[in-house]
Amino acid sequence: MACNCLKGGAHDPLEFDLAGVGKDEDFMVGDILEKLAAQNPVLQDSSKRKWLYLSLLRLYEDRGDTGKVMNGLDEIYADFDYPEGIASFVPFQETWWDNLDPTGMLPNEAPYDRIMRKWREFLESERQALSSV
Repeated sequence: MACNCLKGGAHDPLEFDLAGVGKDEDFMVGDILEKLAAQNPVLQDSSKRKWLYLSLLRLYEDRGDTGKVMNGLDEIYADFDYPEGIASFVPFQETWWDNLDPTGMLPNEAPYDRIMRKWREFLESERQALSSV
């Protein structure tokens, strides 16, 4: 059915490959998407941003185990080549001096709470930004 949607125009053979992937061949999707994205740098940047958002959203929604969540944030940060936009809430980037207010005092907000707040703000901002892409 997906291949039928591609009929009638000039399409990249990789699009047909992607459309034709069956349930038992889902392991091929990542490789095909990488090849398609490599052909179009704009698509690559947009796709990477969306995958980053989805990865962070999924982890945020499943944040019951604090240790797992903090390790997951570190892993996502590394997997996406250390995006500057999320550095403010990545645990290993979070240091005590980042919590200092202008007077040099620690604020009332605990580091974990600060991470969660900044993470939530990022997700809200990205959702709005990506809805217009």
